Amino acid sequence: MISNIFSYSPLTGPAGIRLLLLCPGQSDDPIHCYTFLVDLDLDSRPDINNGSPLPEYFALSYVWGEQHNPVRIYLNGEAFLVTRNLYSFLRRLREITGPLVLWVDAICIDQSNKAEREVQVNLMSRIFKQAEGVFADIGEEAEQRELLVPLLKAIVKAGEKCSVEEVGLKKPSSIPLDGNTVGLTVVKTEQDSSGSETPITAGPAPPKLEHYGLPHINDPAWASCQRFFASPYFQRLWILQEFVLAKRLMFLYGDLMISPSLLWNSLNYLTRYGLEVQTTYVSHSKGINESQGFAILSMTGMLRFQYMLLEKQYVIDRIPETDLRSCLIMKLEKGRGHLASDPRDKVYALLGIASDRDTFASHVNYSKPPGVVFHTFAQLFIEHGHGIELLYQAGQTHRSDAIPSWTPVRFFQLCSLFARRSQSRHVP
Repeated sequence: MISNIFSYSPLTGPAGIRLLLLCPGQSDDPIHCYTFLVDLDLDSRPDINNGSPLPEYFALSYVWGEQHNPVRIYLNGEAFLVTRNLYSFLRRLREITGPLVLWVDAICIDQSNKAEREVQVNLMSRIFKQAEGVFADIGEEAEQRELLVPLLKAIVKAGEKCSVEEVGLKKPSSIPLDGNTVGLTVVKTEQDSSGSETPITAGPAPPKLEHYGLPHINDPAWASCQRFFASPYFQRLWILQEFVLAKRLMFLYGDLMISPSLLWNSLNYLTRYGLEVQTTYVSHSKGINESQGFAILSMTGMLRFQYMLLEKQYVIDRIPETDLRSCLIMKLEKGRGHLASDPRDKVYALLGIASDRDTFASHVNYSKPPGVVFHTFAQLFIEHGHGIELLYQAGQTHRSDAIPSWTPVRFFQLCSLFARRSQSRHVP
């Protein structure tokens, strides 16, 4: 962990947090920020702070990255060290938005204070829910990233045309009198009494995106899509709740802003109207100077993005606590393949999207070793009737005397390896 000699003002009240003012500046200017204290209850209790509302702020969602060789910014006029990933994120955000009020975990939480970290982890869901929006950093350095947005728009445009064409093809048509069946799907019935077969048609073949100008799968534009989903961002566990709980979210890819809805619509159209299987478009590596492992990483990132959207729908639909899908024990399985630098966060990072989080909130403790934390949560799962679900997850990780076999510390070694390698591409 980066060591900073910085004196934080103590937080006030159980819902107290720090916010960060990102000051304006040119690209190469030093980054200056100032912290100030607020209370999340300002949104619901007018008696606090003389009735002043909670300031509008944006939360940052990003990969911390390597903590060696940090970069200096200035916090309240004093030197403060941050990772290169965060420095790059703040610099690009400053160029695009200008001055902004932010919540940034690495700065707004005193990382050297374990007790404060525990309190703030339990506030994370509120911090992201009450933020005006969330900026999610995919990374800075990526070849041909400028091709991604035009590609996504081309997919949507072609998909809309396919939808219109599909509507006009709903009614089955008969075989043309001239016998021309090109472009028609023909199904043959059994032979009739005379021994001849009578063909019927299920209608014209479904429309395809490629018929409406979608770039060929070997086009370099697809490389930009691969690199987007191969970002270490989609390997990180904390992003689940940060994405799911956001009122609105924008991806920052270099200096590009990309909405999740554009990505989602594009993927949907690829599934419905693509000539290839959806995952092929983001894992096909012909003509792309990347390894097969990188293609796997890209495909995994895309699938995780889709899972994030599914989890967000659970929150929108307000699935009740009695529904097992919404409980922490089931979230552990879904988060098993994601990365977390602290093993305890494999549990803590999922509390914000679990309907039964209040049952476990008081047990967040960074002073206890991971093995003790996992045993504590195992006991809680059993006490609350989830012993069978706990056993279903047993044996899915390495064996250790300190860590029980059910714990979600296993991750795909190949994806982890390439996540670490590709992360260097996102460091300035």
